[in-house]
This record gives sequence, C-alpha cells and structure tokens, in this order.
Amino acid sequence: SRVVLWDKDVGHFWMAATYEKYLSTGVRSLFNIVLFEEGELRGVKKMNHMSGNMNSLSQFVTGFNPELEPYFSVSKFKLPVINTLRKI
Repeated sequence: SRVVLWDKDVGHFWMAATYEKYLSTGVRSLFNIVLFEEGELRGVKKMNHMSGNMNSLSQFVTGFNPELEPYFSVSKFKLPVINTLRKI
C-alpha cells in the first residue's frame, strides 16, 4: 500500500511494500512506475519518497540519485521583545 500527498510542485509518498520476503518481486518498482506516471500527468517535477527510517527502502531510493533534505531544522535566535518582557 502507499500514501500520497500531492501539492503543486511535489508528490510526497510513503510506501508499505517493505516485507523482506517479497522485496525481490518487483512490487516496489511497479508502485513507483504508477506513481511517477501519475506525477507526470499532474505536472509534478519532484517526488519526495519518505524512506529514511527503513534500511531496505533507503537503499532502494539511493538508486534514483536523490537530493537529501532534512525533515526539520532547529535554530536559536533572540527576539528583542521577549528579552524586554523578561526584564519587567
């Protein structure tokens, strides 16, 4: 099974075809072919394959020459208003 969220520029998808016994059957490739065809019809130029949490999927996705992007980032900054309020 799969879950796909489409926005204007990107298709974000999660795939559940990860049972080790069946990985060599081609089901992941078939899912991707259908997904990429659907993305092409929608005019989507980029696919975000969520797979970093599973070793077998991560290995599979690296075959597509992916650009790795973090899910989130953390930064620290100071707001003058908050610092002023703390002094009160």
